[in-house]
Amino acid sequence: MAALPFAAIIMWPCGPEIGRWLLFGAASGLFLAGWYYSNIYMRAASQHDPKEVVVDEVVGQWLVLCAVPATPINWLLSFILFRITDIVKPFPISYIDKHVKGGLGVMLDDIAASLYAIIVALLCLNYEIIIK
Repeated sequence: MAALPFAAIIMWPCGPEIGRWLLFGAASGLFLAGWYYSNIYMRAASQHDPKEVVVDEVVGQWLVLCAVPATPINWLLSFILFRITDIVKPFPISYIDKHVKGGLGVMLDDIAASLYAIIVALLCLNYEIIIK
């Protein structure tokens, strides 16, 4: 949830259209940094996907926010959908989580979760399940 206010700070001063591209750029940069620094932390902690590493959730959440119109209800939906897919880990997220090692694996399972959340959110918007 802490990712949401930071996304708003990045997006809203420039307006939703330019802001979504700025957020996408920030998510992309944070993905690369998260991959690199997760590798370092995991080696030092001798753990696979330590729970204290949350940069992957931030990147995944930001990607979903980039895909939906910037309204409070859409952001709430995006948050919920991303958390569900990140926790349940449907295939191939579960495969990535178990088989892709290192910082890349830490980051990629949340990217896959964001793709699921984006698909469901856009389907909801397309069928007007959510107020635009």
